[in-house]
Amino acid sequence: MEEWLALRKTAEDIEARLGEIAERIAAELSCPASEGGAQRITGLLRNVEHWRRDLQNTIAQYDAAVISPQMRRMAGLPAIKIRAWTDTQRYFRTVRHRILRWRDVARAVNTLAGWQGMPLYGAEPDTNSLAAQQRKSVDDVFKILHGFVNTAAQNEAASAFGCFADIPLPATAFAEHAHAAMRVGLAQHRARVLRFIDVGCGGGLKVLQAAQFYAVSDGLDYDPGYVAAARHLFEQTGHVRGQVFEGDARQFPDYAGYDVIYFYRPMKDADMMHQLEDRILDDARPGTVLIAPYAGFAERLGSLNCAHVAGAVFVAGIDRGQADDLRLAAERIVPELAPLPLEADPLGGYLTPILEASYANAYPIR
Repeated sequence: MEEWLALRKTAEDIEARLGEIAERIAAELSCPASEGGAQRITGLLRNVEHWRRDLQNTIAQYDAAVISPQMRRMAGLPAIKIRAWTDTQRYFRTVRHRILRWRDVARAVNTLAGWQGMPLYGAEPDTNSLAAQQRKSVDDVFKILHGFVNTAAQNEAASAFGCFADIPLPATAFAEHAHAAMRVGLAQHRARVLRFIDVGCGGGLKVLQAAQFYAVSDGLDYDPGYVAAARHLFEQTGHVRGQVFEGDARQFPDYAGYDVIYFYRPMKDADMMHQLEDRILDDARPGTVLIAPYAGFAERLGSLNCAHVAGAVFVAGIDRGQADDLRLAAERIVPELAPLPLEADPLGGYLTPILEASYANAYPIR
C-alpha cells in the first residue's frame, strides 16, 4: 500500500509542476502574436513534454503495483485503507484523462502561438469570382426566406410613425459585420458572453443569424406584426437565447445591457434617426460595439461619442487612438465562432488555465 501511495504523491508533485507551466502558457496566450511569445511557448511546451513523460512512467509503475500479489488481497484490508485505495484509483483515472486530453490542448496552444492575426474584414471578392457568386446565391436564398418568415404587411401606424418596412441587409454582409463585432467585443476582455440586440429587427431573421456569434441575441421593433412574426420564428426554430421587444427604439430603457447593438437605419426621418442614434450612445456603456452599416452614421461621427474601428463597426466612448489599438487587439482574436459560455471540465486540473485562455481567444478546446 505504501508503494502506490508514494506513486500518487509523485504524480501529484508532477501535476503541480505542470500546473505552474500551464499558468505561464496561459499568460502568453492572453496576448497572442506578441513579440517572442511563440518562442517562449515552444520552450514551455518542451518542459511539459518532459514532465508528461515522467507522469506516464509513474502511471505505468502504479499500474504494475496495483496488480501485484499483495494488492490482490485487498479484501483483508481495513475499511480506511480500502477508502484510500478507492480514492487513489479515482485520482489516477483523472490523471489519465488529462494525459489523453493534452493532445488537443497542445494542438490549440500551437495554433494560437503561431497565430499572426487576421483583418476584421476580408477583401471584397471580384464581382465575377466564384466567391462573389457563391455569396450572391446565399443572399438570394436568405432574401426568399426573409419574405417567407415575415409575411406581415407593414403596420399603418408604424409607417405613419416613420419606420421603414422590414428591408433586410444581405445575409453575407451581416455575417461579416457580426463576426467583426464579435472579435472586437472579445478583444476588450470585458465579457466572454456577449449580448446582442437588433434595433428594428423586423421578422427576426437577423436575430436568429446573430445567435451564431453571440450568447444572447435579442430584437426590438415598433411594428406589432413584425414582432409577432419574430416571436413565431423563435418559437418554430427553438431560439431560446433571446427574445423580441415591442416599442419605440428611442425610448428603449436597456441599451446599457448589451455588448453589441445593431441598427440598419430603421427610421425614415433623419431627425428621428438622429434621436435614435443619440439615445443609443447616451445609454450604451463605454466599449459597447455598434454595427451601423449605413452612410448617415459615419457622416455624423464627429459629433458622436464613439470611434470607427473597421467596416461598419464602431465602439462607444473611445477615441481614435483607442479604436486603432482595439482593432489590432481584435485582429489577434482567432475568428472561430464560440458564442456560448465555457463548459467547465471538472477533471481539467492543471489544464484549466490553458482551456480558459484558449477560450478567451475564441478558440475553444472541445
